[in-house]
Amino acid sequence: MDNIIFEKIMHDEDDFIAINVTAISELAMAKQLCYLLSKNIKKNSKLLIDFSLGAMHECYVQFGDKEGGYTPTFSLKFIKSDKCGHVLIEVDIEINDNNQHAHRSCFYVTSDLGSVERFGKKLIDLINGPIWMEIILNSK
Repeated sequence: MDNIIFEKIMHDEDDFIAINVTAISELAMAKQLCYLLSKNIKKNSKLLIDFSLGAMHECYVQFGDKEGGYTPTFSLKFIKSDKCGHVLIEVDIEINDNNQHAHRSCFYVTSDLGSVERFGKKLIDLINGPIWMEIILNSK
């Protein structure tokens, strides 16, 4: 089953949150450890909620810097694929196998607007939630 899972593994005093990101589709899977700032989590949470409520046809959220950053990054592009609430999500996860940040894994994950809205709302929980908590995109 297509899915995106965030697992919180650390929160330090400088407001960095470490998460394991796992993205799964019928054809591919990618997993990466990423470091996020709370302010970026809040911003991306709002974007996802606004997207799910119909504010836009596409929504792009990025975690980390793809250029010049020291830690792996990933992005998710949410696209409404029909009028029935289906969503196509383009996953772009950096593969941290060299220091040039040159290798990436890109593929699509499917979901629906209700799941995206729930995921956006739960994203905020990463900030104050316990270590090892998970948020799962396609959980019913």
